[in-house]
Amino acid sequence: MAVDPLLYRLWGLQPLQAQLVRRGELILEVWARPARGVRQAVVRVTVRRDGRAFVQARAGLGCCARRSPDGWISTPN
Repeated sequence: MAVDPLLYRLWGLQPLQAQLVRRGELILEVWARPARGVRQAVVRVTVRRDGRAFVQARAGLGCCARRSPDGWISTPN
């Protein structure tokens, strides 16, 4: 699933592409959105070299309509 970069700003998260990751660190990010819905969630886990872990999570409306791979906009039933 491609994530619209504006969602990062809307939900107060730094885009993953802009995160500074040092050797021995890990960032795992998971986005979930039902196929027929507009609600979605993101969970980001950051594990530092010292073993400390940080979790960020957001959930809400991703957009008003979902765009299909062929370019059509579909609305939920």
